[in-house]
Amino acid sequence: VLPIILVSVISNTCYLNSLHGDFAYDDGAAISKNKDVIGNLSWKDNLRDIFVHDFWGQDLQNETSHKSYRPLATLSFRLNFVFNGNTTFYYHLVNLLLHGLVSFLVGVLCLVVLSSEQSTSSNAHYITHAACWGSVLFATHPVHTEAVSNIVSRAELLCAAFYLTSYLAYRHAAAARSAARGALFFAASLACYAGAVLSKETGLTLLALLLYHDL
Repeated sequence: VLPIILVSVISNTCYLNSLHGDFAYDDGAAISKNKDVIGNLSWKDNLRDIFVHDFWGQDLQNETSHKSYRPLATLSFRLNFVFNGNTTFYYHLVNLLLHGLVSFLVGVLCLVVLSSEQSTSSNAHYITHAACWGSVLFATHPVHTEAVSNIVSRAELLCAAFYLTSYLAYRHAAAARSAARGALFFAASLACYAGAVLSKETGLTLLALLLYHDL
């Protein structure tokens, strides 16, 4: 696991230039002009609004609402604002750290899947190398540029982190030798599944993956 952590961190340096970017495109509607993010309500009222409003700060019952429900992403923007105001450096830093986490989880997933397919200890060295390269390829692939560099795309990063963690926990639950351990990992998987769905709607597809895993 340590080699995967190292390659994830090193590979993430290709996005360091995004740290000094400003708000752009949808960042205005979702963050810098979103009352759920920059408002002065109490925490209780603010949390209530975040969980009944869409991603852009409109009531879900409103006819003009986009119906994009991503309260955990909005909550993360709110925390950024509370601690750092509208200083975009810290918004980008959180995105960068999340991408590093997701890249690490991809490497762990590669390691787990390859280890289950090739269980002999003589292949362990090659499996670790393959997992590291998988993490590097994922971390540095240009297709992720928008998700990492565009602040509002944090929803994708959060969803991916919860998505992968849920799947890994589910695999551990299925392979657990004791009922208590299996139940613990299954509860963790369910919690992360909820996190993925509340980060972005595409998290719902995880259910299909979990069902496919059991086939």
